[in-house]
Amino acid sequence: MNAPASKARGSLLAALAVLFVVTVARPGLARADRLEQQSHLIELGGFIGLMVPSTEHELYNRLVGHYRYGTVTFDTGFRLAYMPFFFLGAEIELAVMPTEANDVAVMLHGFRAHVLGQFPIGGRFAPFLLIGGGYLGVVSGASSTGGDVDPAFHWGWGAKLYLRSDLALRIDFRQNVSARLGSGSTSHWEVLFGASWVLNWVTDTDKDGVPDNKDRCPKIAARTSDGCPAVDSDGDGIIDQLDKCPTQPATGNDGCPIRDHDWDGIPDHLDKCPTQPETRNGYQDEDGCPDVAPVPKGFEGTLEGVTFASGKARIAIVSYPVLDRAAKVLLKHVGLRVLIRGHTDSRGNRARNVRLSKDRAEAVKRYLIKKGISASRLTVQGVGPDEPVGDNKTAEGRAKNRRIEFKVVKTSGGASTPDTPAPQLQKTPTKAGAKKAKKKAKRKKGRAKKAKKKKAAKGATPPAPKPRQRTDVEKIP
Repeated sequence: MNAPASKARGSLLAALAVLFVVTVARPGLARADRLEQQSHLIELGGFIGLMVPSTEHELYNRLVGHYRYGTVTFDTGFRLAYMPFFFLGAEIELAVMPTEANDVAVMLHGFRAHVLGQFPIGGRFAPFLLIGGGYLGVVSGASSTGGDVDPAFHWGWGAKLYLRSDLALRIDFRQNVSARLGSGSTSHWEVLFGASWVLNWVTDTDKDGVPDNKDRCPKIAARTSDGCPAVDSDGDGIIDQLDKCPTQPATGNDGCPIRDHDWDGIPDHLDKCPTQPETRNGYQDEDGCPDVAPVPKGFEGTLEGVTFASGKARIAIVSYPVLDRAAKVLLKHVGLRVLIRGHTDSRGNRARNVRLSKDRAEAVKRYLIKKGISASRLTVQGVGPDEPVGDNKTAEGRAKNRRIEFKVVKTSGGASTPDTPAPQLQKTPTKAGAKKAKKKAKRKKGRAKKAKKKKAAKGATPPAPKPRQRTDVEKIP
């Protein structure tokens, strides 16, 4: 390479160093302002520089003769580039290089088209490589080289610095290869300095990472998909962008209130009867429709197995399992309202029997209340001997007449007093447990008698013994 070409290469390297230093010294850029985020850029610009024509060129008219061009010529022109990707694009150039040959002014000219690949560094600085083809030509008078056009191949490298979103500076170093005098090929070297007007650069004014062309609030920084701060107009915790009802506070995940036209606590979209409130009666309470709970099979009528102490309203222990099962049914079917009816046989005074039958019904009610059933669901009635189901002249008939009956008086729901949680049930005594408890009570009574005798032996006057109470049990089947 001759001395002018070496000098041109040194100038290029110095310019590249300056561009790199300027780029590194620039403050950090917002993500959307970086070259890596750009596409479909159009760059329209011009350039000036120097060209070193080869002394062995074939740019002349054979009818005129061959002359050497000036050692270094002025080089200028304009270019148009399209960059569909931030790293790859295409470019065309037109250039003229005024010089002289045989002491006569001549004009070299050229057209070039090439592919350009660039490699961004720091967001705005981009070294590049290019390769392409075109032609070199000359225009002059008959006293010089005449006119001629030769095809030419070229490649080069350089760098761009995007000073602003609409302005880029550039430096190129080129080798143009065309026909050589005689045969073969020869090189023409170029150093070019240029500036380009950049179209379609996407900026990020508020530096929030959302480019202005996609930012609904380009002057307000916000780390959201649309570039606007998250707004929650109705204060329901769901931002307006995701809120289907931005002016109505939500109780649903979509930002809209849950609709419940009949105010039964079941949302309309789950309510099979959205205009009719649900009947809360323990029967299909999730469908949102009014209904009547069916009476459980075998629930009404005589409670088989409930017995009391003879002539008293004290529930026998063996009756607990039967009443526990009744309590479970009432807890499950909250719409049931029950009339508890007590019955006796015909022996004895009628008024006393009516009172005893009512007391026994009250005892059953108290037991059920202890198991968690609301008192408002239970009513009692003492019937006495007035509704016999058996023959009072026989023991078997009288046993049938001594009974507790359940009669369902209401199965619909509506506003009602809720059942209270049932206390934790003690283990229901078995027959063996009842016998054991009876023996224990007997032993305790025996110890009490011994203590009284001992006290009497010391001179104390023991209290008069109470009349012995009957302990036989009347069974009410």
